[in-house]
Amino acid sequence: MLLSYGGNKMAVVKMKCKEAYRLQMLGHLTVRLVRCQVRKKNQLTRCFRCHGFSHHRAICKETDRTALCMTCSQENQR
Repeated sequence: MLLSYGGNKMAVVKMKCKEAYRLQMLGHLTVRLVRCQVRKKNQLTRCFRCHGFSHHRAICKETDRTALCMTCSQENQR
C-alpha cells in the first residue's frame, strides 16, 4: 500500500495484459467492503547513465551523466 494524493491509499498490481484489460474495462474493484477505482499505470524505461528515457544503461550511447542528479541535473553533493 502506498499513500497517494490527499492521503488516499494506492496499490500497484502487476498482472497479465488480458486480465488487466478486463479490469480496466470494468473500471472498479471491490476490496473488502470498499469499491476502488482502477486505472492503468504506464511505466517508462529510464536510463541511469544519461537520465534519458526509452532505453537502459546496457545499450546507452549518450554522455555519461551519473554524477548528476536525475531530478535537477546538478552535481551530487555528499
